[in-house]
Amino acid sequence: MKVSIKDNDNKIEVLVNELPHLVLKKSELIGYQSWFVGEEHRTYYIEFYMNTKDILVEYNELSKWEMVLKSLQNTNLFQDSF
Repeated sequence: MKVSIKDNDNKIEVLVNELPHLVLKKSELIGYQSWFVGEEHRTYYIEFYMNTKDILVEYNELSKWEMVLKSLQNTNLFQDSF
């Protein structure tokens, strides 16, 4: 599985195997957090906080969740620095 991110002016696209997985408007993004629910449930989350709503993404594979997080970490998601 391949995870990549396209960083265009005001748009971030998360691609999984070159297919669109998530598209975010950078100017609306406030932040994000990730967590998981135990080994028993094997559910992994990334929640994106936007100006107008929150987006919760759920994964059932640890490797996919980790690859998306690593890709996000290596991307300039925020237009303004903290």
